[in-house]
Amino acid sequence: METQEPQGSAFVLLDDAGRILFSTGEGIPGILSVLDGARGKKMDDAAVANGTGLVLGGFLRNFAAQNRRYDSTILQGRDRDGAERLFRARMFRVENAGPISGAMSLVDITGSSKAAYQLAMLRRVGDLVQGTLELNKILYLILTCVTAGFAIGFNRAFLFLVDPDSKVLQGRMAVGPRSLEEAGRIWNDLSRSAKGLDTFLNDYETGQAPLEQPLKGLVESLSSPLSDDTEIIVRVLQERRPIVVRRASQDPRITEKFRRIYQAEEFAAVPLLARNEPIGVILVDNIFSGHPITDEHVQLLATFATPASLAVQNAAAYERLQRQMVALKETQDRLIHSERLATIGKLAAHISHEIRNPLVTIGGFARLLQRAPEKVDDVKEKARIIVEEVSRLEEMLSTVMDFAKPAAPQLEPAELNTLVEQVARFIEGEMKGRGILLKRELSPDLPLLLIDFAQVKQVFLNLIQNAADATSGEGIIQLKTYRRGARTIAEVTDNGTGIASEDLQKIFEPFFTKRWGGTGLGLAVSRKIMEDHGGRIEVESAVGKGTTMRLVFVHTKAVPMPGIANA
Repeated sequence: METQEPQGSAFVLLDDAGRILFSTGEGIPGILSVLDGARGKKMDDAAVANGTGLVLGGFLRNFAAQNRRYDSTILQGRDRDGAERLFRARMFRVENAGPISGAMSLVDITGSSKAAYQLAMLRRVGDLVQGTLELNKILYLILTCVTAGFAIGFNRAFLFLVDPDSKVLQGRMAVGPRSLEEAGRIWNDLSRSAKGLDTFLNDYETGQAPLEQPLKGLVESLSSPLSDDTEIIVRVLQERRPIVVRRASQDPRITEKFRRIYQAEEFAAVPLLARNEPIGVILVDNIFSGHPITDEHVQLLATFATPASLAVQNAAAYERLQRQMVALKETQDRLIHSERLATIGKLAAHISHEIRNPLVTIGGFARLLQRAPEKVDDVKEKARIIVEEVSRLEEMLSTVMDFAKPAAPQLEPAELNTLVEQVARFIEGEMKGRGILLKRELSPDLPLLLIDFAQVKQVFLNLIQNAADATSGEGIIQLKTYRRGARTIAEVTDNGTGIASEDLQKIFEPFFTKRWGGTGLGLAVSRKIMEDHGGRIEVESAVGKGTTMRLVFVHTKAVPMPGIANA
């Protein structure tokens, strides 16, 4: 840290308009001489004169507005040499003293407080950079701290990061003026606005910090391959230690290209190391002020580089992850698009195949009717066959439409047992006609479910029809409901032929079927309906023993309802 300087002080008497009536003091270069010649002027105007940048207006206005008897604050300013100074200002209200209404004391605390202020600011910046994963904001915050007057205070700062893919030390961001004229304007504006690092940090925390990069082209042009150890910034990474260059024009370590582009005669470079891995470099200089770079400056910069490196590494990893996620999403979208095209192709081929036979049958019988319309009995029989084939077509097209454009579920509270019982009664006659016994085992303590009654009913019909097709002779299909933790379960179990293990992963694929005349869409539609309800279909099967299709529903309203007695 820098050594302490002697403290200077000043004492000023003010009237009720803030004009200087009297001033005295010593040891504050530049500022006291301004105050000495400023009697009759407003304190704020006098302090700003000659570039001292000691802005007191806000402090004085707050003091007057709040009618305080005493107030104290710390202010930033510059002496006539442009060096940053730190002052403690104390304001006292004076009563019954004629034209004197207030007294102010100024104490230059630069030497005694700057080191503590710097460390406090660096700790705050360190906390901020550890609290975000936005890489550009982290880089901007780091460089702002490096260039802010009462943090580290360099004129310019450049940040380079290692690109592990291209093996290049890539210039990512730079902060600072582009010219001496621009530097003068910036310092003058900062002096008049009293905008210190605290303000920059507050702007950052509230999302108001600018991210302009006037030196973007310059920092990018300094990028260098990691294999090029002739460049000083690469050497800093390789040696993993700070390097200070005092006279670049005569230093053999500096390449002609670097001298021509960078132009600073004196600069320092500090490596960014995270977990002992080199991830980048910070390059700093005082090209416009000409202030020498001291060992204390480099030590402070190196101290700050440690937490900054960890934050940059974390944010860079997060940025790479984000890019990979975007790439993965794009790949996924392409796959989905390809799958959709493939499904459309399968759908077209399936429809073409399925409607061909009914259309051939309908066309053949229609032509026969046309040839012999007078044979009434014959006409009735052929018309019956045509109607059956048309019904088959309508059923097939309805199934295809359910798959191609499923309707969104209209959710309403419903009793699952009531739904199962309705389905059982509707299909029981058909099952008896096929020699199949339909049994029910319904739990009486099921909660209400939020479901689309018609859609879930269609799922049960699909599953029962599949179970019936898999049984023969004295087949048994059992419908069962029960609770399992936070889920309500319904099962459709048969004692049929079962499903081969190699087919279990295919049964929910569109158009997969081993049943003659089947569309291969029933289970695909059923699974989509269950997914739209936040549930799922599970399957257990053994060849020669039978299959259990299990519907898993999520509880949405745990209100016990009277069940239907077991049948």
